Amino acid sequence: MNIGIYGTGVFGLALSSIFTDNGCNITMWTKFKDEKDELIKNKGSKMLPNYNIGDNITITNSLDEVAKDKDLLVIAIPVAFIEDTLKNANIKDGANILVASKGITNDKLLVSELIGKYVNANVAVLSGPTFASDVVLKKPISFTIATLDENLKRICMLAFKNNYVKLQYSNDLYAIEFLGAIKNVYAIISGLLDGLGATKSTKALFLTDAIRDEEAILESLDCLRDDALSYAGVGDLILTCSSSDSRNYSFGKILGESGISASKDFLKNNTVEGYQTISNIAELVIYDKINSKLLKCLVNILNGVSSKEDIFNVLVTN
Repeated sequence: MNIGIYGTGVFGLALSSIFTDNGCNITMWTKFKDEKDELIKNKGSKMLPNYNIGDNITITNSLDEVAKDKDLLVIAIPVAFIEDTLKNANIKDGANILVASKGITNDKLLVSELIGKYVNANVAVLSGPTFASDVVLKKPISFTIATLDENLKRICMLAFKNNYVKLQYSNDLYAIEFLGAIKNVYAIISGLLDGLGATKSTKALFLTDAIRDEEAILESLDCLRDDALSYAGVGDLILTCSSSDSRNYSFGKILGESGISASKDFLKNNTVEGYQTISNIAELVIYDKINSKLLKCLVNILNGVSSKEDIFNVLVTN
């Protein structure tokens, strides 16, 4: 199988390690020549130990090369840069595209919706509780894949399934993609709680309420409520909210410890996907088009309407 990957960040590289183990030929695209040269020279990235770029992987700066004659195209770049890439990617109609990026655009579009503006493709969404650093260790991991196309489902299974990858499937792309984006916002709240000195018992209360919150959100969006209990839902939620290595968590912890001004300073040098996501859907949250008491509280804290300690009040209010 021939696979093209847009993005040479740690998650794209981690996915390529799975595809390598499954006998695929891979072309990976980066916009930056110096990044390409460094990856080729070092046969890997210092950001992802325990991973080496195999002979089956080609690194390129050519968008045409990454799309040519591929059975599957994988999008694994930050959401903010996807539209510009799609405009120039020259992807043919009928292509099979897997979305591995997580987030919501400034126009409140999910990536699968954004793709439809530029190409008539078969689309699948990948999400789940998997850190890139864990993927390359080849220990048991899991993903949820959502698609309406049975042939693309088969292609994804061939690309991913092996003796350390477990897959589950959904027919609701919107639900799985939204869950993948929103879990980064919950990671901010998790960091906020730790920054405020929350106990482990309070964190357990938060995680339980966050799962119920995700169910309510899916219901308000006319999505499948049960997907909140998938690997992309509760699995990814638990992983992300328990990681002190996450930029989303770090942003929230600074917010809890030092306040809004200090957390905004953190944004100057760090990409915080959860902050971008909550900013892009803030209006939908405030006007209850997205039903979530936790997200509404975070929006109010970030806007200076509520104090950061109000998150505790939300947790004990039915």
